[in-house]
Amino acid sequence: ALFSKTAIGTTGFNGQVMASLPPPTLMDILDGPILQDSDNNAGLYVVMRGAGSNGWNGAELWAGVDDASLEGVGTVQNAAVRGFAENALGNFALGIMDGINSLTVNVGDGELSSATRAALDANQGLNAFALGINGRWEYCQFMTATDLGNTGGGRRYTLSGLIRGLRGTIGNRGNHAANDRFVMLGLAGTLRPVWVYSEIGQSRLYRAV
Repeated sequence: ALFSKTAIGTTGFNGQVMASLPPPTLMDILDGPILQDSDNNAGLYVVMRGAGSNGWNGAELWAGVDDASLEGVGTVQNAAVRGFAENALGNFALGIMDGINSLTVNVGDGELSSATRAALDANQGLNAFALGINGRWEYCQFMTATDLGNTGGGRRYTLSGLIRGLRGTIGNRGNHAANDRFVMLGLAGTLRPVWVYSEIGQSRLYRAV
């Protein structure tokens, strides 16, 4: 009311386009049994993926005893398939395929696929996953992945035809709970930082960037 603008602005200006930030990196540290003989060292498995699929092109893992000593220990360019279990996987006897229990998982933007029993028997790394948390991981394989669609904030599958208690994780078959971590075991998005043996049992700080 106190000042009337009379000047006419020019035309032809473009609005500023801001580059979007990449999504944060999600990380799971698996302090569990080794997957192959070559990993018989003072290391552990770290799997990483983006919190969203758009703009995430990989990550670098930093590690050290404190913030001041963090240093890069490796990078990944592809995303691991990780998520959580919606139900608690029940206990089951060893020696035969678990045809009674099934597991419903949410893997975000990840994808799972089925395999034949013959293919699983020929390759223990095929459709292998870790279920639980540190201190009670169970390693398993699944034969059938039934796609439930993209609901509940991510893609959901029901896994059945389970081979249980792999790699010496027999004792954790009955220790599962809803919301357990679900991590596909493989090369995608996986690093194995290795320390010297004298550092086993020591605290380390990990940061995925």
